[in-house]
Amino acid sequence: MSQKNLYIDREKPVSKRNEPIVQRNTPKTGRASRQLPGETHSPHTADTQNGKQGPCRKPSCQALLAGTAEMEITTGRFLSMSKSVSELTGFSEKDLFSMSALEVVGRLSPKMVPTFERRFNALAAGEDVPPRMQYLVESKNGNSRWIEVHSTQVWDDSGVPEKVNSVFMDITGQKETEEKLLAARQELETKSAELTEVNEALKKLLAQNREDARRFEQRVAANVEDLVLPYLVRLQETELSTDQKVLVNVALANLKELTAPFMRELSLRFPDLTPREVEVANLVRMGSASKEIARLLSITRRAVEFHRDSLREKLGIKKSRRNLRAFLASL
Repeated sequence: MSQKNLYIDREKPVSKRNEPIVQRNTPKTGRASRQLPGETHSPHTADTQNGKQGPCRKPSCQALLAGTAEMEITTGRFLSMSKSVSELTGFSEKDLFSMSALEVVGRLSPKMVPTFERRFNALAAGEDVPPRMQYLVESKNGNSRWIEVHSTQVWDDSGVPEKVNSVFMDITGQKETEEKLLAARQELETKSAELTEVNEALKKLLAQNREDARRFEQRVAANVEDLVLPYLVRLQETELSTDQKVLVNVALANLKELTAPFMRELSLRFPDLTPREVEVANLVRMGSASKEIARLLSITRRAVEFHRDSLREKLGIKKSRRNLRAFLASL
């Protein structure tokens, strides 16, 4: 191979924005341009995206196209390349033509050497390989860039892979955008998880507040029933003036309103209870004996015992030894 052919890019200066793909030889006919299933087209296709020969003039292509190169598949040596490959790697064209593609990768991205070696061996064997490959390179100048390579085999007349045409795409901007989107997504997921935890904590706190309020209400009602109502009932039975009786009756009515929540809750939890059974249950919870309950409700003691027995059955404690008053106080 002549030195003139190796340095063909330097003989014809090209525009930096729209670089043509420079090749030493025109691909042969027959199997020379065969394309494997699943692979992208050759670099020439990238230059004809507008339906015309020549470099792609779309703004998006100008922003992404980083360079093209043709390599000998047996040695990995560069046969031709665009000027931007030199700018991308930081190596001079002379240095690039003196190295194999694997040596260039070893200097720019050492971790990718095994992957590139397997890929090149597969291309040389004519195997199907993924047409695209992405990797991070750090140029000789210290600039890090994300590069995507599109490779296509070129076959000779005997069906043996002869060359590899590669198109290099600078996807650094795309990767940076992906990283920002990923970071934003992770941040949103973190905030969402935090909000979920806060909501769960608020639900538990609200439930606890409701339970505390219910228990406080029950304690107030129980204190009124145990410590106030019995004395007012006794006072009501003494000799009082008309005005005094009215005042005592009003006080009893108002205080009974404080105990009403228990009776409402009991009716809601045990809808089978009759109104009379609810009244008996409330008086039992207050600690009233059957004789006293009979007198307060103007019924017989036997009727009170019947209602107590019915309560134990409907509350599900008839066959247990649980005390009826203790059970009602725990509700």
